[in-house]
Amino acid sequence: MGGDGAAPAPPADVYAWAVTLACTASGVALPYTDATVDNPAAHTVLDFGYGRAELGAAVVGAGLRPSIAPGAPPALAALLDEAWDGDAAARPTAAEICTRLAAIMRAE
Repeated sequence: MGGDGAAPAPPADVYAWAVTLACTASGVALPYTDATVDNPAAHTVLDFGYGRAELGAAVVGAGLRPSIAPGAPPALAALLDEAWDGDAAARPTAAEICTRLAAIMRAE
């Protein structure tokens, strides 16, 4: 449930799917733990001892996202970027994701 008591909306599920796939593809058990200060694409607030509130602020306010596995097909990387877009209305639907994943698999 969201902080306002409402059930999560489908865009939240799409975001969660993207984070899960990025972690699975990169072999990282927990999101953001593979990032370091030396990685300009992301940083890990967990390494600095921040709690959930600070991590939430980095994700929501600063756009922190998990790292995408090196060598991921560009079309998959683009889909992940869209799926965790900061604007929930801009995220693809589950049906769009399925269509695009099928196309990515055919192209591989």
